[in-house]
Formats: sequence, structure tokens, C-alpha cells
Amino acid sequence: MNIFESIENFSYMIADKIGYGDSEDNIELYRYSIFMIFSQFFTMGSGFIISLLLGCTTPYIIITIVFALLRRGTGGFHCDTFAGCYFTSIIMLIIFSMFSIVFVNYYEILFIISIIGAIYIFPICPKPSENSPSRGYSEDIRFRKILRNYLIIFIILNIICMYYGIFIFSSSISFGILEAVFATSDIGEFIIKNIVKL
Repeated sequence: MNIFESIENFSYMIADKIGYGDSEDNIELYRYSIFMIFSQFFTMGSGFIISLLLGCTTPYIIITIVFALLRRGTGGFHCDTFAGCYFTSIIMLIIFSMFSIVFVNYYEILFIISIIGAIYIFPICPKPSENSPSRGYSEDIRFRKILRNYLIIFIILNIICMYYGIFIFSSSISFGILEAVFATSDIGEFIIKNIVKL
């Protein structure tokens, strides 16, 4: 049994104990919720340790927050397995974190590119996928508003960071937005799907 199956089985065991005597629907909800908490904790914790070793902890934290919040409104491809999600998340977050350090001196260009990218994907969001189909017009509008609001917040924060000379924060916010753009774009989805197959 691998670590991913162990985490899944452990979360199901806890959910079954919490939901003992409850309805099957509630137990399934407990299983899903607890598994999501454990899997996210494991993924983010592993990424944090790797970012410490690579010296990109600050960008990693910022990009993770920006990407996670924007992902709520972007939709797009979701992996079928925990292992696939784990590896694609870690690879993307670490690569974008390293990029934010390498290109920190180009923070103004990154800011402009991230806005252009956000504008490019905005009309197709939330992008439906096999594991996350469209919820209907009114719900799609609601998720698009969530995306719009977070984008406005991150753009304002980025401007503030540039103004005060916190350039690593600025480039990290930009790369967080660009990671969301990448994961939502057709090319990004194609690359992610091929990473999952490896």
C-alpha cells in the first residue's frame, strides 16, 4: 500500500467513526471532507518542505494562496486520483515559485502579463471538466464573480507591493495568477494531462 492509499484509508476510517450510526449520505460527506483536509495538508506540507530545501518558501506560500483562491472561480481540469493531483500540484507550485525568484527583476512585465492572461481566461471561466461540469448559467456567473473579485484584490495587492518595493511578493502574486491561467488554458490542460500519465 502506498502513502496515497494510506491517507485515503485513514481518512475514511476517521470519517466512519465520526459518522457511526449516521446516514450513508452523511458518511460519504464526512469521508470526502476529511480526505480533502488530509490530502491538502499532505500536499501543501510536502511542497512547503521542498520549498524550504530549494530556498523559495515565500513565493511558494504566496503562489499557493493566490492559485488556490483563483482556482475556486477558474474551474478547469482536475486529476482523477490523489497521486496525480499531488504530483501535478507539487511540480507546478515549485516551478512557478522558482520562476518568481528567477524573474523577480521583471516584476512590472510579469504584472502586465498576468493581467493579460487573466483577461484571456476570464470569459471561459469557470471552465467545465469531466470531474467538474458546469453548474448552469447562474452558478457560472456566481463563480465568475468570485474570480473577478479575487483578481481585483490580487491586482491591488500587487500594485501595493510594487509601490513599496516588495518585488518578490509582486512577482509571486503575478506567478500565482499565471499558474491559474496556465491550469485553465487548453495548452496547460494538455501538459497537465500528460504529466499525470507519466
